[in-house]
Amino acid sequence: MTGVSAQISVGLRAGAGINNLEADDGLFEEYDDEGIVSENKNYSSFVLGIPLEIGLTDNFAIQPELTITRKGDRQIVTAEPNLFVPNGFELSSEIVFTYIEIPILAKVKLGSDVGGVGIFAGPSFAYASKGESVIEYDGDPLFGFDPSGVEDLFEDDDSGISRSDVNAIIGISPYFNLGNLGLFFDARYLLGLSDLDEEDDDFTVKNRSLQLSAGVMFNLTN
Repeated sequence: MTGVSAQISVGLRAGAGINNLEADDGLFEEYDDEGIVSENKNYSSFVLGIPLEIGLTDNFAIQPELTITRKGDRQIVTAEPNLFVPNGFELSSEIVFTYIEIPILAKVKLGSDVGGVGIFAGPSFAYASKGESVIEYDGDPLFGFDPSGVEDLFEDDDSGISRSDVNAIIGISPYFNLGNLGLFFDARYLLGLSDLDEEDDDFTVKNRSLQLSAGVMFNLTN
């Protein structure tokens, strides 16, 4: 009887995420009314991950990871000069969560010993270690005060905002092997499945994220 030996590699990947929050009632609502314009912008962030690839066959592997990233959304509001703000203003409003994530991915590898492409999918379980609402204001005092500041979204234990999040991941990863060292690129889309709003049953807020990264893998079994 011939035994089957798993091929194990560990690596590091780093890159950027393009994120937003999808709400069924317009968490960040766009409008253009009487000189005041609101625009939704994607929130850009860093991505840092430690993947562990367990090759069960030459063409199939399980890949758990430990990932740290930020997700959120951004809105820019600009106003033309008016009676209340003679010089106009620009206001940036962000909701930002710092997540520790554990994706568990199934990967199909197509190629040769030199290189190829991996196609992967699976769930990701995340916990928000930090959540903030960040407002930056550029202009004359708005109705007598400056709204700039940072609010801790989890300062109140009964905030109604969920720290936990579950995502579905699908992605593609071209790779190149150089002996025991592998180089790879990673493009993945994360579809948030969890409702971050725990208070309102009729209102849902979910994460959406596109992550692009590059990294190295070290083969531990050769």
